[in-house]
Amino acid sequence: MKKLNYLLFIFISASIWISCDEIDDPYFEEIIQATCPSPESFPPASSEQKVLILDFTGHKCGNCPEAHLIIENLINQHQNKIIPVAIHCGYYAEFDTTADKHNYNFTTPTGEEFGGDGVTGTGHFDILSQPIGLINSLSKNNKAGRNQWSDLTDIELLKTPKIGLSIVNSFDDDSRKLCTHINTEFHENLDGNYFLAVYLIESHIINWQTDYSQSPADIPDYEHNHVLRGAINGSWGREIASDTIVAGSSIVKSYAYNLPEEYVKENCAVVAFVYDDDSKEIMQTEEVGVVEHLK
Repeated sequence: MKKLNYLLFIFISASIWISCDEIDDPYFEEIIQATCPSPESFPPASSEQKVLILDFTGHKCGNCPEAHLIIENLINQHQNKIIPVAIHCGYYAEFDTTADKHNYNFTTPTGEEFGGDGVTGTGHFDILSQPIGLINSLSKNNKAGRNQWSDLTDIELLKTPKIGLSIVNSFDDDSRKLCTHINTEFHENLDGNYFLAVYLIESHIINWQTDYSQSPADIPDYEHNHVLRGAINGSWGREIASDTIVAGSSIVKSYAYNLPEEYVKENCAVVAFVYDDDSKEIMQTEEVGVVEHLK
């Protein structure tokens, strides 16, 4: 009997640290081990600090292509340490499906929540001008213009990561069901409330973009990259740990997401990041393609 009780205790304890969520719109949570089983193992979490760049942008924003170029230069300089998410929102993301140009919908509910209408400051981050960005932060006080991104990125890359992330994805072509599994490893003893956010992005989308450096300024075949397509576990993610976290702890979260037909699986990736809910500092981030070996 004592052995049985001990095994039951271990099972319950493990259930606290390993869980699976399935997301719909509006999202809901349920146990889905049967349809989205956890992987047998995870690749090693990165021992280097990575940087999440939230780029608030829009296809009618004529200065935004310059910001996109800054991001691509940072990627070329620092390789996979730079993880951008392009959030189309506000006035410059407006579209008209009946128009000859700028007729594609890049917007998302998360973009609307974060950026608002771009005029009255209704969004959480009060995005009234673009391009503007956040570098490893979810604090509205840390919004930065594109000319600051390189310097802020350099500062972040000097940090020693306190948290490591690794991601394993699987995708079923018939159902277009994506299963993403995120392993969060705590390298140090920490106190606080930590959230995991999981986004879906897509690159190589060819469509209209205004670019003031070009003449004519409206480009019909512009390549849009790192575009936010959906917040898999909500715009702000979900709490994964609180109070005192012991170094060496590991938490696995699994989510299922149905990839819309118009999204090209080979061009999509899962971006995950963990942040301190008190300071809104992003502690670590990672990106893995929906299709295996894609980056």
